[in-house]
Amino acid sequence: MNQEQRLELVTKGTVEIIQPAELERVLEEKKKPRAYWGFECSGKQPTSTAAWNDAYRHRTRLRLENQRHGPSRIPLHHIPRRLALAEKANYWERVIRVAKTTTAQRVMRALPVLGRDLKTQDVEAATLFYPCMQAADIFEMNLDVACAGIDQRKAHVLAREAGEKLRWGKPVALHTPMLMGLAGIQGSDKGSYDEDPKLSSVIAAKMSKSKPENTILLHDSPELIEDKLRKAYCPPKIVEGNPVIEYYRLLGFPTNKTVTLVRDQKYGGDMKFSTYKELEEAYKTGKIHPKDLKSNIARILTNLLKGVRDYFEKHPEPLEQMQKLEPR
Repeated sequence: MNQEQRLELVTKGTVEIIQPAELERVLEEKKKPRAYWGFECSGKQPTSTAAWNDAYRHRTRLRLENQRHGPSRIPLHHIPRRLALAEKANYWERVIRVAKTTTAQRVMRALPVLGRDLKTQDVEAATLFYPCMQAADIFEMNLDVACAGIDQRKAHVLAREAGEKLRWGKPVALHTPMLMGLAGIQGSDKGSYDEDPKLSSVIAAKMSKSKPENTILLHDSPELIEDKLRKAYCPPKIVEGNPVIEYYRLLGFPTNKTVTLVRDQKYGGDMKFSTYKELEEAYKTGKIHPKDLKSNIARILTNLLKGVRDYFEKHPEPLEQMQKLEPR
């Protein structure tokens, strides 16, 4: 690929890049730049136990093993893990050096990565190390690009600031959008997760996915997917804060050249859309009923996750181990 094609591929689907010019320079100077994407595998376990609790370490390794069997078949042995990083002699020195470049107030502002309200004061002291650990991970792995959802931006900015002060270099930060919970923004808590009210509400809606009924899990059956979406928040003609139509934007259209809404002939028959904007406009003007929007995204997601279901039917043991840990 030429430079323009590489840049297009790297930036596809992103909502923010810090900074675009730096990313272009990395791609110009390096044939194989180092990038990292962290996959959350720790469930609801508190961060303060991650490095020290043997039982938690065992559960985390089981979750990692389960993810290794996931849809993209990611070779996790090639992905540096924090548990492995934390065992390195100089890792904790990096964490402390990062911490010395900033203030407790600045770190507190980065805590929404853990679902912490900006106004929360009563937190474990150990929790304050998490953003510093995120930054240390980046430098320990010698990354050129750090990738994550937009809710991680403050931790990445902290890493950039620390890297500049310590002369370790500034990683490019590449951020993608987040799926909101099926209850939508109206069904999430009203906590303050960012100074930007819009981003705060999006993060709050993401946090609502901690409730199983508010999110589509990779292993959900077609019947369960349909049931969850039938109950999802989806007000007629409303796009803002509507998780169902958001799923079309982030999942439906990126995985399909055209999206077909299958409808009964008495309601006008099937509708085909080549772009998300066309679908959005049709919904805003009332040409699509919420029930049709829900049933069709359920079908699309069921097809999208078919490979996962097929795989775990043949290899049930990893999933069974996970279900013993987290029965829900």
